Formats: sequence, C-alpha cells, structure tokens
Amino acid sequence: MEKHTDQVLIVDDIPENIQVLESLLSEEGFGTSFATSGEEALRLVKNSDFDLILLDAMLPGLDGNEICRELRNQREHRSLPVVFMMAPITQEDINRGKKTEGDDYITKPLNSGDWLARIRTHLNLKKECELLSEQNRNLVEKVEEGQRELRKAHKRLSRLEKSKSDFLSLISHELRTPLTGVVGFVEMLYNTNLNKEQQEYLKYLKDSSKRLMHFTETATLFTCLQMEDFVLKPTRVKIKPLLLNSLNQYADEIREQGIRIQNWVESNNISVWGDEELLQIACNCILENAIKYCPGSNGCIWFYVGREDEKVKLGLRDNGKGFSQKILETEYETFSCDDVMKHHQGYGLGLSTVKLIMDIHGAKVKLENHPIGGGIVEISFPSDM
Repeated sequence: MEKHTDQVLIVDDIPENIQVLESLLSEEGFGTSFATSGEEALRLVKNSDFDLILLDAMLPGLDGNEICRELRNQREHRSLPVVFMMAPITQEDINRGKKTEGDDYITKPLNSGDWLARIRTHLNLKKECELLSEQNRNLVEKVEEGQRELRKAHKRLSRLEKSKSDFLSLISHELRTPLTGVVGFVEMLYNTNLNKEQQEYLKYLKDSSKRLMHFTETATLFTCLQMEDFVLKPTRVKIKPLLLNSLNQYADEIREQGIRIQNWVESNNISVWGDEELLQIACNCILENAIKYCPGSNGCIWFYVGREDEKVKLGLRDNGKGFSQKILETEYETFSCDDVMKHHQGYGLGLSTVKLIMDIHGAKVKLENHPIGGGIVEISFPSDM
C-alpha cells in the first residue's frame, strides 16, 4: 500500500514567507500548496484534500479567524487542523494567539524546531481521530447488521411459533370432535352386558381415548397460553383445595397402581393470587407426571405446601427413577423429554404447560432428583402473590 504524504496548505500574503515554508516542509517530506488570500484558500480547500492548514492570522480581506469560522461551519472540514502563524510583538499579541479559533498557533520567524513538532502533533491527532471515526463507523455498521439479522431471526422465530401454535390448534380441533363421539359410545357400552375379555378391550379403549382427549385439551391450552392476547382471571386461590381436587381427579389411577399419598401442609389457609383454573391445571399436570413416574408397586407420592423466605412453595415428589440428566438440562423445553412415546406420553407438553402457566403468574418451577430416588417438582410463588 502506497504511503500517504501529508498535504499542508500554506496561506500567507507574503510570497517570501510561502517560499521559506514550502522549502522547510518539503525537506521534511510534506506535500505543499499555497494561497495568498482567504478567498483563494477557501476555494482550494473546497476542491482538494488537505491534512493541515498553516494560516497567517493577519491576512488582508478575510482574516485568519474569519477563514477558520467558515471552515468550522462546513461539516466536511470541521475537523481539519488549522495552525495560525503570528508575529507577536507584545504579550497582548501572544494572548490573542492563544484565543484564536484555530487548533494551535506558532510564532514567526520560524527559527526553532518547536513549530514542526506542533504540526506533526496535530497531524497525528487528525489521523487518530480519523481512525477512531472509521472504527466507530464500522462498529455502527456491525451493530446495524446484527440488529437486521436479529429482526430477521425474530420474524423467522415468530413464523415458526405461529406454525407450531396453528398445528396444535388444528390437531386439537380435528381430534376433539371425533374423540367426543368415541368417548360417548364407550360410556354407553359400559352399560351393556359384556364378557370379561370384552370388558378388558373396552377398558383399554377408554384409557386410550382419555389420554388422547387429555392431550388435545392440553395442546389447546398450551396454544392459548402462548398467544400474546391471553388474559388472566386472577383471584385469591387456596393451595390445598387445588391439590385435593387433583387427587380426586386421579383417584382411579392412584388406587389401581396402589400409590400411597402423604402430605404436609403448613396451613390450610395458604393462598396465592392467580387464575384458579390455570393453577388447577398445573397441579393436575404435576400430579399426573408423579403418577407416571411411580413404580408399578410400592409407589408413593409426597406433597407439601408451606412458606419459605416469604415465598409460598408447593412441591410434589415421587419415588420413581427420577428425572434423566437430559430432562434436567433441557428443563421445560417444548416437547423435549425422555421416552415420550414409550412411557411418559404427554410429559414434555405437560411440563411445558406448567412452565408457561407459572411464567404468566411470575412463579418459578424447579426440577430435581431426591438423593434417595425419585423426582421433585417444586413451584415457588412470589411473596406479593
């Protein structure tokens, strides 16, 4: 890359001064141009690129300060270094030199190396400022490009989220109607005379229909919770009745699997501020998950309700195998769960729904494994609830 030669414009109405300056600056490797009046200097600056101006302060016509003010009013030349040349006679002249509108001043005659050092200093400052400005422009461009990419990614994510919600809504709608009919006919068949084998088939059909119906209802709720216009219906809700309702709803499964229920409730009056219907659904999902995790025999579920650090805490623990490391690492990620198809049908959607419900309520959900076995799901409601 060819090295840049600093260009200096000399403005002086005395030709001999210009010749001396041109000679001195050329010897130091600078490129030079000259003007003998303020008007000529402004024309040259407009049509050429200079790195610094050496400007006689006492020009006839437009003087140095007037030229400098004109340059400062031009955006493209606002940062162009201007060094005044003065021939001070009195202290007042020196003080006036310090108050010029230029960047610096030097005194005539130029009989020391100080003036050259000052010129180099201002040229270096100009280069550093230009470099800083260039870096700032590059940074701004990168930030703007990053923002554009973020906006594109957000649009793509929004489309994906909408597609997922539309898909769930479609499935829920298309399945719910025929399932309602299936469930109704199953209930009717229960009132007919069936042999033992037929009763077993019917029970399997009933259980499968209930699971599928539960999935469609959960998927519909999950879709609604993700919509921006979803509105809570808050009221003061007691925690213990929610748990008792959930236990009653899953009483058949608990009895069939021989699961023991143990509980500890600090106070029957512990309550939170929230949407009762949603909180009930969350309790149902957590209990259902605990039932699924319980072993085939000797299953046990513990639940507790209490206050800790000014927070209301609700927890359920089972004595199953506990959560896998994958689930703990991808907590509540939609549809991410171990063995969804084989054993824990609906687990990922269920806990994702719990997480969404608690996010809306400003509550925290924590998954962990108990030291002696089993999984724990704990909800912490904020103190202002």
